[in-house]
Amino acid sequence: MGILKKLRWPLVVASLVLSFGLLLGGSALVRHLRVDSPLHAAMTQDPAVLGYSVDNAGTEPVLHVRLGPVPDLAETYQRIDSTARRTLGSGPYRIQLEDRRTPALASAYHRIHFALQEGLQRGTYDTMEQRVEAETAGLGLSSHRLTVSDGRIYVQLSQGSDYLYAVLERPQVQGGEGS
Repeated sequence: MGILKKLRWPLVVASLVLSFGLLLGGSALVRHLRVDSPLHAAMTQDPAVLGYSVDNAGTEPVLHVRLGPVPDLAETYQRIDSTARRTLGSGPYRIQLEDRRTPALASAYHRIHFALQEGLQRGTYDTMEQRVEAETAGLGLSSHRLTVSDGRIYVQLSQGSDYLYAVLERPQVQGGEGS
């Protein structure tokens, strides 16, 4: 007990506070240099990206990306995903696209989402495309596009200068499953 009385407690507390502050500051600096700066450079150089933000509040970072009109959503999304993977690290993250959807475009998406979900679950992408064509025929859309990749289905709907983007994850088939 005698040794504890001889300690200079204000100096010990100040040292602990200073050490903790340096650790926090160092961590913030490393994050800025390894994540924030490279992400900012890549996102601001991408002509499809109108703006972005990162939300770190939840269990995984969410990259909110506001896109302009793009000719190929699959190509654009894969480029953004590659940037996110490279800068956010190997942990889980989500990309949330922000578009210029209108109630009419949201309604059109609602009309085709059953065909999309059935196509996803059954793997009947030709039938899905035919059903989407039939459902969108009389809706007054300027254009629509479906793209199927190894891991996702990309949906683009446009009407005039407004557009809706959706990215649906394809279920992963385990070895021995499927046909």
